[in-house]
Amino acid sequence: MDSLLSGTGCRTRNRALGRAAQCIAAALLCVLLLCACDPYDGYRPYDYGEAKWVCEEYDAWFLIDENLKMKFCGEIIVGGEKRI
Repeated sequence: MDSLLSGTGCRTRNRALGRAAQCIAAALLCVLLLCACDPYDGYRPYDYGEAKWVCEEYDAWFLIDENLKMKFCGEIIVGGEKRI
């Protein structure tokens, strides 16, 4: 009887460990999928390529350079005074 009970305990423990491993794998997959998604993809100015963006309401503009990607140059005029 002892050998039968000990075998049953091992099977139950193996099932529990297998189930825990499946849950951890599913959680990691969800985290990877959520981190890979970029909700702002296509909405940033540099997603549209090299261009000059102009806001006529505030007399503001800036340039996007393909080589610099994240470095913008431009100016904003507030109350007749130029701000960079």
